[in-house]
Amino acid sequence: MKNRRIKIIVSVLIISLITVQSVFAQNTAYEVAAEKMVALGLLKGYEDGSLGLERNLRRVEFCAILSRMLGYEDDPILPPLLPFSDVGRDYWGYNYIATAYGLKAVEGYDDGTFKPDELITFGQAVTILVRTLGYANEVKGTKWPDNYIEVGKRLGITTQLQLEYNKPVTRGDIAVMVTNCLGIAWSSPN
Repeated sequence: MKNRRIKIIVSVLIISLITVQSVFAQNTAYEVAAEKMVALGLLKGYEDGSLGLERNLRRVEFCAILSRMLGYEDDPILPPLLPFSDVGRDYWGYNYIATAYGLKAVEGYDDGTFKPDELITFGQAVTILVRTLGYANEVKGTKWPDNYIEVGKRLGITTQLQLEYNKPVTRGDIAVMVTNCLGIAWSSPN
């Protein structure tokens, strides 16, 4: 009986250690990716000096990162008409959303909205990055987002991440994905 308790205690300690190492490794991946993004001017911190890597990211914030990544922050792409009823010209993220839309990286919802302040999901983020990199023509099948996630995985966008497609992503998750994109050859759109 005593040996059994010791084995259980040792097993619990080992599982706890593995979990702590996994969380530490994830945080390290986030921090390394975030440092690269900050150095490149792609990720900006908060007034308190933190990067908030554990915070969920909104759709408009991802469009801002995307615009910076592509060099359009100071020279946005402004299509003649932005078809989203919930994004007016006076909205702070209008240029970012317009640029992402003009690049055909984002789409809105069937009801004509973009929902800029809604949290972006893993499936949405991978879809946008696959489109941005010019690999949308390699997406096969109609089962979204599995079809985009498959291409994203093959390209290496999702390396170091295992997330559910419908769960919101954090700033740390996005830092890893965008940093992974920096090593991917961009394809010419067809």
